[in-house]
Amino acid sequence: MLQKQQVLQDRYQLQELLGHNAGRETWLVVDRQTQTPVVVKLLTFSDRVQWDQLRLFEREAQILKHLTHPQIPQYQDFFCLDEHLFWFALVQSYIPGHSLKQLLEQGKVFDESDVHQIAKQILHILIYLHGLSPPVLHRDIKPSNLILDEGGNVHLVDFGSVQDRVAKEGATFTIVGTYGYAPLEQLGGRATPASDLYALGATLIHLLTGVAPDKLSQSDGRLQFEDAVNLNPGFVRWLWRLTEVNAGLRFLTAREALQALQNNEEAIAGLVATKPVKSQIKLQKSPQSLEILINKKWFNLKTFATYIWFDSQRFEICWSWFGLSRRQQGWIRDVDQVSRGELQGRKKTFPAVKVTVGVHEYLITSVEPPLTEAERDWLLQDLRQWLGLE
Repeated sequence: MLQKQQVLQDRYQLQELLGHNAGRETWLVVDRQTQTPVVVKLLTFSDRVQWDQLRLFEREAQILKHLTHPQIPQYQDFFCLDEHLFWFALVQSYIPGHSLKQLLEQGKVFDESDVHQIAKQILHILIYLHGLSPPVLHRDIKPSNLILDEGGNVHLVDFGSVQDRVAKEGATFTIVGTYGYAPLEQLGGRATPASDLYALGATLIHLLTGVAPDKLSQSDGRLQFEDAVNLNPGFVRWLWRLTEVNAGLRFLTAREALQALQNNEEAIAGLVATKPVKSQIKLQKSPQSLEILINKKWFNLKTFATYIWFDSQRFEICWSWFGLSRRQQGWIRDVDQVSRGELQGRKKTFPAVKVTVGVHEYLITSVEPPLTEAERDWLLQDLRQWLGLE
């Protein structure tokens, strides 16, 4: 059993036990050569440690040795202690701060703005890791493995579950990850970059709700969280796509997820705070649907089926015209403002909002009286904000 003040390799003096479980210990130590704090992760070779664990431990050391990112611990050393102790030791840089798990346990409340900043930082880290050749998959993103330093920077730590290649057909890998954060395909031994994105989404939902994902209710495998928090609908849909059960329906890359998040932020920033006085427009919004009432005529934009997302959202548009009802399903490609229309059989231009669904275009406006310029501008921005468009 290792003790405080014990010196390893005539260099590393143990200061504080940071964590331990069967066959593993993590210590804060002082490097007596540099007089700086570092972290030593220890794995003992015993009956309680499987060969797979030792292999993952050695892989963590080898991969960390080649990683250079300011928000990832830096590799320092790797060695085996003498034959009597027979511990394998990995030395890495120490990151002062608190894990997001510790902050949650202390009662920290993360609002939407906080989570946006955390998400963007982690996505930048994943862009770096997944962009390596071969890609590096972390496979264990969760609040306890994310350290927030005093400067507000988020660091991704504990690469003990790391994988340095993407699963191929017929290949088998050690099943790792944490239940609730790891997606089904990873628990089946077939992790991909999209698996890290799922873990990120589950982590962000934990931060927003204060409830671990394995404690949240589910519907068809999807985490149910939207009723527990008050979030921008575009951000809710972004989180839905991160945590799709089917990996093929998630964002393809961390870069794509980051771009979609930035688009949502820009849409929110450009939203007009209040609609025009005495406007004839009424909006009824939820993350799943948006209904527009203009001069007592309803225009309904509703999400299709089980929320299938690709480069944009799929919606069902329903409307009635002179007693006739029609439904159009497809992908909303764009929302734009135009000045055209027809009143009482006479061609006359008036402000409108155009929704492009697949190859079809539809105008959102009233027959009488027409929209004002101010109403058109406000409705356009509100729609783009709800859709999460730029």
